[in-house]
Amino acid sequence: MDLRWLDDFLTVLDCGSFTQAAQRRGVSQSGLSRRIQALEQWVGAPLFDRLAQPLLPTAAGRRFAPLAIGLRSMFDGARRHAPSRDPRSVAVASSDGFEAGLLPLLLGRIRRQFPDTPLRVASHDERGARAALLSGQSLLWVAAQDPQAPIDLAPELFHVKRVARDRLMTVVGARGGRPLFELPGTRQRPVPVIDYADAHPLATFLSRRLARERTLPHLRVACVAESMHALRALVAQGLGLGMLYESMVSDDLRAGELLCAQPRWTAAVDVLMVRPRCAMRTSPATAVANAIWEQATELPEEPRNPPVTSAGRGALLVSDVVV
Repeated sequence: MDLRWLDDFLTVLDCGSFTQAAQRRGVSQSGLSRRIQALEQWVGAPLFDRLAQPLLPTAAGRRFAPLAIGLRSMFDGARRHAPSRDPRSVAVASSDGFEAGLLPLLLGRIRRQFPDTPLRVASHDERGARAALLSGQSLLWVAAQDPQAPIDLAPELFHVKRVARDRLMTVVGARGGRPLFELPGTRQRPVPVIDYADAHPLATFLSRRLARERTLPHLRVACVAESMHALRALVAQGLGLGMLYESMVSDDLRAGELLCAQPRWTAAVDVLMVRPRCAMRTSPATAVANAIWEQATELPEEPRNPPVTSAGRGALLVSDVVV
């Protein structure tokens, strides 16, 4: 087994395309295909249906996926394990954008209950968070999920709770109660957009929203950000409009410093709390993680997504948070 085979397999699974996976891995498509074939020989079964568009895993591929994630995370855990880490420290993985707003609200009550327990929060993409949970590097993961595009969380590996709701909205800087840029723009003066880098989970979100529009606005990409915090700062500085979680910008919206640029592009987001099913070693940290999990109230399945009816300051737009 070559460790690169697991990375190749997981990348193809994520991209749904050998071509895109090869570009992301920085290898030729033929080289990637040869390594996938070598992995299939090692597994003893085809892992992908190469006739499907987009590329889909076979039944063997679906069964192998959680094993590949687990194997990869074991290697990562062995490499990154820090023996000197405080055994009381509770490591929490977080989707980008939740660290400064929503996550502290979710952890606030437990913080008062365990004031001396160190909390360690790290941003992860989906693959990194899954690996961190399976390797024991993180005890919990707070993740954003578009209800129309559920996160792949194998039930045999993870427990999942829906603990809060948020919204993705297009926001724009404001001066004197007026937006700095107004849609739809013109051919001569297109509206500048702050977009996400290709590797970010929201890199294609705006383009998917635009695909539903009958008349496309005039936009130009002014710059690209690799994190929501960077994008928020760029929007606040008046460089363009961008997509952000409502929980990140609720104070700015109430103060009128940011405005909702296009209500139609607002989308409901479920906030999940995830933990591994595998038994964790008993420690002060796992006791606190168990308490956080037990005290997090699970919300009903049907999302509430009050419409945004105005681009002005309007009503309170803080996300529903239940802990």
